[in-house]
Amino acid sequence: MPQDSAARAAMNRATLSEPPGNYFGGRRMYKRDYKMWGWIREPGGPWKTARLVMLNKPQKLASDRAAGSLGSDNNTEYKLFGAFSGDKVYEPASHTI
Repeated sequence: MPQDSAARAAMNRATLSEPPGNYFGGRRMYKRDYKMWGWIREPGGPWKTARLVMLNKPQKLASDRAAGSLGSDNNTEYKLFGAFSGDKVYEPASHTI
């Protein structure tokens, strides 16, 4: 995410002006030894409402895993389609659900 306030304000304006639709905004967050994918929010919603998620790899590989280059897409934004399962999962590195 941009660190300076002007870039952050521009990013927030762009997020708020997104068209409504049947998709989610996602930002990949790679951290070694952690198993989460990143943050996902509703279209047009602020990042403070985003949820930290894991992807179901048997359904679809994350793009960095499909390319065989773990973490290569760190901090990349995606438009994601699908639904939340509602399942809670255990993340072993942080020892949290």
